[in-house]
Amino acid sequence: MHCCSGGVVDDYCHTARSPFSHLVPLLLTIDVELMATGTSGDIQQAKQRKTKLQAWVTRICATACSILSATRDELQTEIVVGTYNNLTSKFDNYKVACEHLIDLVDDDEELNTILNEMTAYDNEVEVLLVQLKQLQVKDHLSTSGQSASVTRATPMKLPKLELQLFNGETTAWPEFWDLFHVAIHINSQVPPVQKFAHLKSLLRGEAAKCIASIPTTESNYKVAIDRLQSRYGKPELLRHRLLTKITEMKHLENYKTLRDGVD
Repeated sequence: MHCCSGGVVDDYCHTARSPFSHLVPLLLTIDVELMATGTSGDIQQAKQRKTKLQAWVTRICATACSILSATRDELQTEIVVGTYNNLTSKFDNYKVACEHLIDLVDDDEELNTILNEMTAYDNEVEVLLVQLKQLQVKDHLSTSGQSASVTRATPMKLPKLELQLFNGETTAWPEFWDLFHVAIHINSQVPPVQKFAHLKSLLRGEAAKCIASIPTTESNYKVAIDRLQSRYGKPELLRHRLLTKITEMKHLENYKTLRDGVD
């Protein structure tokens, strides 16, 4: 009788004579599927945590809206400060959960969908935080005799200019930045944190992912701008991208005119 142990069994299963050799591809397939299920489970768990934290933040936002719509006589400084601090803390936890989810997702289409949803929601919350902060400042000025009565904080209106989106295509950066620079960046009436929130709302794909991990604060606005300029605004990068596009073009004789080829 032949006794099999250790590597002998291994060698035997890989020979053509083995009755089990046809099961090897099936086992490999099952293993891959199990790995994929584990990854899917991690993403689902991350999505559930993000959803729970978002619901918590939304409830505090409702309280903030009530405060902002109240009259001056109804306002209490401690409630304004407490709501602002609570919203800031819970929003930070929510953003950590979002960053974890972003790290897990590999599919570009799903990632873009998640980033778009997060950006729109983040923008709304960050505007509320700015308004609560402004209300605290105005209330302080009023109680110290440096200001008259303050009824409520009014949001700063952004220019009514249709700004284009930017998805990370290097050749589109100069036009995007020139428009954003004129409409938002140099506008002294818009607080830096609101400029940052508006900037995030205009980014998609790789461009959005580039600054997704940067907390939306006043001091980080310049950090985000510097990172985007470093990634997309260097002249040598633009020249390289343009040259790459030219080399990828078909022969110009295939076009009716030279203008068609350049376009």
